[in-house]
Order: sequence, then structure tokens, then C-alpha cells
Amino acid sequence: MKSFPITWLLVFLATFFFSGGLAALVLTPVFSAPFGTYMRSAEDMSGMGIMVGGFVIMSLAITMLFSKMDPGTPSMTRGIQAGLWVACLVVADYMIVVGWSTMPAQPMILSGIISAVAPFAGGVVAGLYNKSASNS
Repeated sequence: MKSFPITWLLVFLATFFFSGGLAALVLTPVFSAPFGTYMRSAEDMSGMGIMVGGFVIMSLAITMLFSKMDPGTPSMTRGIQAGLWVACLVVADYMIVVGWSTMPAQPMILSGIISAVAPFAGGVVAGLYNKSASNS
């Protein structure tokens, strides 16, 4: 692995900005009506600190998984695997929230599936950045 801190930073930037793009282009237009008052407007930044903290933890998990995988495996394979594992956890978390809350199940789970694309993108970025550090 080239550099853990740089990989972590790049994965954070990829997941955060990819998620922001998905929110602007898909999540907000499609899910604002079903979620109603449960969804913040784009202008409401009151949850930004908590959200950034979540992306810091998510990107750390992706980077940590990536760093623990066999360095003999191509970096893109490791990146895709790390991103997919965290993406699975994102979907699982949305499903768990449906189980204990009154959030509407169908839009919540679909939102989770769409949101899971961001950690996958982060894993791909980890693989791309570290590509020249291995035989891949």
C-alpha cells in the first residue's frame, strides 16, 4: 500500500463527493416526498458534522479493509472487495433502521441501495491510487 493516510483521504473524498452527487441527482428528487419531514433540505446544514463523521468512519473502514487484504491480490480487486463489503453494511444498516423506526420501508431500502454506491466508488479509488504499488 502506498500510503494509508493518503489512501484514506482519497477514499473519504470519493465517498463524500460521490454521495453528494447521488443525493443531488437521485436521492433528493426521488425520495423527498416519501421521506417528507424526515429528510433535510439542501440548505439545512445542521446535520453536516455528523454526516462528515460518518464518512470519515466509512472511509477508514474501506481503507483498513483494503490494507489488510493480501498484497499479492491486484489492487483493483482489493479495492472493489473492500468497497463492496462496506456497501453491504450500508444496505444492512438502512434495513436495520427500518426495523426499529417508523421510516417507510421501500424508499428507505432503495435509498440504502443507492447510497451503497458511494463506498463502492471509494473502494475503486483505493484500488486505483494503489495500483502502481502492486503488480496490478
